[in-house]
Amino acid sequence: MDSAKQNALRAIIRQINADINTQLAGVAPEDRIKQEHKSVIFKIFDKHRETIKLLGFSHTQFLYQMSLINGVIKERD
Repeated sequence: MDSAKQNALRAIIRQINADINTQLAGVAPEDRIKQEHKSVIFKIFDKHRETIKLLGFSHTQFLYQMSLINGVIKERD
């Protein structure tokens, strides 16, 4: 994948993380998975979904990159 597109995807993911942190300020990270907070998170995802599609990334690629950035999964060496 083109490095410019990868950088754009990473910038979008950082913006999504910032939006989530702003919207859910004061909510503990382990409580963000509760149903009342999921709707806020999905609205933020939906706001950026079209841009991610236009860059040529699938939803799976987006989730993989987001997991890497947030430290949920790690790449093997």
